[in-house]
Amino acid sequence: KNLNLNEKIDDKINTLSGGMKQRVMLAAALINDPKILILDEPTAGLDPIKRIEMCNLISSYAPDTIVIFATHVVSDVEVIAHSFLFLDNGKLILTGSREEVTGKMDGKVKELNISTELYKRLKDSLKVVSVHYEKSDLIVRVVDDEDKLSGKIMIPDIADVYISIFGNRT
Repeated sequence: KNLNLNEKIDDKINTLSGGMKQRVMLAAALINDPKILILDEPTAGLDPIKRIEMCNLISSYAPDTIVIFATHVVSDVEVIAHSFLFLDNGKLILTGSREEVTGKMDGKVKELNISTELYKRLKDSLKVVSVHYEKSDLIVRVVDDEDKLSGKIMIPDIADVYISIFGNRT
């Protein structure tokens, strides 16, 4: 598969853009046609378009290679991964297919329509996945492990699983 590096063949690595450096590192990892490819934060520092391109490139190798993709950017692997492993301080705490890991969250992911003032008071006690406005309404997606909140029940995704496990660590 082509990594489109030919035009930069004579350039020094330190002069390349972040996306090009990531492609060079991927090319180096692929030189001997590995059966297992381990990538640590391969999309770090990339803009959204370059992140998508890198994820698509990596996923193109998946049919012939086991790809282990370590990342904190859940959206990078959410649609391309077949299996998920969640590690906490080097300890495996959850593993399974998308359906297996998100199935544990059924009924626990809720969307709340609340005031900004109420959000400010509650945010530290909530496992917040996302916050956004729709017109003038504040919409907060949360993991409600204890089923204490009333809100619209949502279909869980990998980000919800991540927040359920790790909370909103800073």
